[in-house]
Amino acid sequence: ISKEDIIKETNAEKRRCYMEILGAKKYYEIISDGKGLKLLDEDMDNQGYPMRLYETSIKDDIIDKKVQFLEVTCPSTQRVYNIYPPNQQSKNVWDAKASTFSNENLFIRHGDVGLVKKGFKKSKPVIET
Repeated sequence: ISKEDIIKETNAEKRRCYMEILGAKKYYEIISDGKGLKLLDEDMDNQGYPMRLYETSIKDDIIDKKVQFLEVTCPSTQRVYNIYPPNQQSKNVWDAKASTFSNENLFIRHGDVGLVKKGFKKSKPVIET
């Protein structure tokens, strides 16, 4: 898959398929002529897996802005996933992750379920599974 293949594709879903085939890092390396990604932040989740927040070095030509994504690992399968934070203005991995839950201060996060506790103000959940 070449840069030309990706750029000539105007369907965002087909571009997403290219990214899934290549992996996000390789995809952005190809379309940016080697400029790739900027690592904005990294930390470990509660299971000891790395989380990394990246931003593209160039603007996406479909949405005309740089793209942020959070690289996380599923603790049960060890598969690496790229999550695109809804706010696209995250400063760190926890901010990016929180934006996937409407910026709630989650007390416990279990997969796609978030539990809140009245008065809980920390940015990291106490338990995350």
